Amino acid sequence: MLAGVTAGWFLGANAAGVAMYEEASGRTFDGIDSDTSATGVKVNRNAGAESTIEALLALQAVTGDPDAARYLRFRPMGEAAVSLASVPLTREYSGPGEARLTLRRDSSGVSIDEVSGPDAPITLTYWPAANPAEVRLANRLAARWNAEHADVQVRVQPLPAGRSTEEVLLAAIVARATPDISSNVSSALLARLVRAGGVVRLDDRVATAARLAERTNSAMLAPLRLPDGGIYAFPWKTNPEMLMYNVELLAGAGLAPPRTQGELLDALRRLVRDTDGDGRADRWGMWATLKTTWYERFYDFYPLYLAGSGGETLVRDGAVRFENEAAVQALELLRAGFAEGLLPKSNFALGRDPFADGTVAMKIIGPWFVKEMDELKVQGLTYDVVPVPAAEGVDPGQRFAFADLRSIAVFSTTRHPDAAARFVAYLTSPDADRMLIEEASQLPYRRGLSADSRYRRALSRWPTLTEYATYVEQSRDLDVDPDVVEIFDVLSEAYEEGAVFGLVPVREALAKAAAEVRRIIDAR
Repeated sequence: MLAGVTAGWFLGANAAGVAMYEEASGRTFDGIDSDTSATGVKVNRNAGAESTIEALLALQAVTGDPDAARYLRFRPMGEAAVSLASVPLTREYSGPGEARLTLRRDSSGVSIDEVSGPDAPITLTYWPAANPAEVRLANRLAARWNAEHADVQVRVQPLPAGRSTEEVLLAAIVARATPDISSNVSSALLARLVRAGGVVRLDDRVATAARLAERTNSAMLAPLRLPDGGIYAFPWKTNPEMLMYNVELLAGAGLAPPRTQGELLDALRRLVRDTDGDGRADRWGMWATLKTTWYERFYDFYPLYLAGSGGETLVRDGAVRFENEAAVQALELLRAGFAEGLLPKSNFALGRDPFADGTVAMKIIGPWFVKEMDELKVQGLTYDVVPVPAAEGVDPGQRFAFADLRSIAVFSTTRHPDAAARFVAYLTSPDADRMLIEEASQLPYRRGLSADSRYRRALSRWPTLTEYATYVEQSRDLDVDPDVVEIFDVLSEAYEEGAVFGLVPVREALAKAAAEVRRIIDAR
């Protein structure tokens, strides 16, 4: 926005009120000088190469960005400032279709207020995740929407760069710089957004309520409801994790894909190898990272725990739920793996995937990895997936997968919540869901997905994706809890102390973790 308003200087939004860029010829005048005449300014109508080149580069950058280009024709109202010392604290601009824009300088920088004219369409800003597949999908869907809805236009801006989506969105809320809509909201962030009053409730708006009823059922929505019963982010895509395995490596060891945690431990023992004869293992059955960053537990302890807990997550109704046998058995498996040298005590180099290069034979991973494997095109690698192994005796019907659910939020800063809800319903329509599968190898949070004939062809576009789809309804995400990140931090400490280094018995590590989580909950 500011780039577009600033570039308006070339087209006449300047102290002289003269277009410095000649659109017909492409020339740009050299500048505006001080003058002793009544206007106080005069135009230097020389048009040197440097002036023209710099102007063309600036205008090319602005017109290449839809958001900046929209403000190129806005003009300041009132007398122009001729020096930095006389720049006002507030400046109003008029734009096409009687649109109005107000810029204010305040303690936080510059605040912006925009009012559309009577004939101007509503404009919504949509932040998808910044990965290429989702940006491409967002642009395609927005272009279709814009062609069909003259009254509501959507501009796509990939999520700004940052260490994590959570940090970017929380910072945007503090700065009141949130978009109207974002489609990369995790459950780890949702409760914090609600607590900050940053998002709009969606199950009581006509468009999104209808889409929720079409797409989900009460069991699928139950874990996502906040204490007031509301749904504050639309569950969009889910990534149920399964155990991916290298078909040739398991067959070479005489192994069937492990279905229980006992079979998994046996497979780890039979797959470890010293392939170069230097006396050290360099091929393993699986890898569990040594990192204690909270989200690393998504690929080791947490999916193993959910596979055996009957879908019980970590906390519920303010009470600790993970101090149980499912957690003990999952952590004991990992402890045995590290203690016996079956899991490598190393973190592999950044950018290197140990499953793709054959260093490990198995990997707990979600369906997005299928697209990565397709892009890597590893010669001779054949893989398949099975459910994450649970402890012996667990009913297959009660075996749940971990799924890193991503939702779409409408932010409370929007001036058009109902229009935003309409666009969210469009992003989660059957046709949009099909495109999500085809373009990103990711699964919509939709009931009966694997058996739905509308998606059969899209699912078959990717190997193993149909198997992943069977677990969409048999999955659990993170608890929608404002302290869920801290809870995972505590569990990561138990993982490090009890499994990686074996400093204390597993039960003791989990008991310490449970006590610490109770203190976190009680402090709220």
